[in-house]
Amino acid sequence: MSNEKLVIRQLLAGNIICTVTDSEAVDWLRTASGRDVVNAALACVGFKLACSEDEDYFYAAFDDLSIKSDQKLAKKNIQRILNTTQPFLAFMSFIAEANNDDVLPDIEHTFYFGKVLSEIESNEKVANSLINLTENPFFKKAGGRSTLSEKLRGVVDVMVDEGILVSDGSGSLYTFTGKLAYQVKIIEKVFEYQGIELLDPQDDSQGELVL
Repeated sequence: MSNEKLVIRQLLAGNIICTVTDSEAVDWLRTASGRDVVNAALACVGFKLACSEDEDYFYAAFDDLSIKSDQKLAKKNIQRILNTTQPFLAFMSFIAEANNDDVLPDIEHTFYFGKVLSEIESNEKVANSLINLTENPFFKKAGGRSTLSEKLRGVVDVMVDEGILVSDGSGSLYTFTGKLAYQVKIIEKVFEYQGIELLDPQDDSQGELVL
C-alpha cells in the first residue's frame, strides 16, 4: 500500500474511506496488517479504526469518550450529522423517484444526470419534487437558479461537495458513497453514550471528528 500516510490523514480529517472513494485503500484496511498500521497511528491521538458490518466503509472513531474534550468534539460532529442527514435523505428519495426505484439508493448506486433531468422535464410530479427539494435551506443556492436543469445541477453539486456523491469527471455519471450510511450509524450510536447531550438542531456548528 503506497499511500498509507494519505489514508491515515484522510481518516484523521474525518473523511469516510469507502469502496467508491478508494477501493484500494478499503482492500488494504480489510487486512490485519493494514488495520495494525492504521490503529497504531490513530492511537497516538486517541482514535481507533472503525468500519461498517460489511467493511465497505471505514472511519476514525474516538477511542475513549469518557474524556471531556473528546465529548465536546463528538458533539460538534453529531450536530453536523443531525443538520445534514434529513436533506441527504430527501435527495436520495428524489433520485429514487426520478429513477422509478422502490428503495433508496445505497453505497455504489449510480445514476446519470441526463436521465434524471429527462424525467424531470417529462414528469410534472418529479419536477415539483425537485422544486420542493430546493426549497430546503440546505440547497438554497440551487433554489435561486432559474431552470430545472440548473436547479438539478446545483443540488447535485452540493451532494458532491458534501461527499455523498462522486462524479466520473464528466458531470454525467454519479455514484453514491458510504457517507450517509455512516451518518445513520453514528446517530444510532449516540444513544449508546449517556452523558453526551445533543446540541440545538438549529445550530450549524461544523465538526468532522467522529464517534
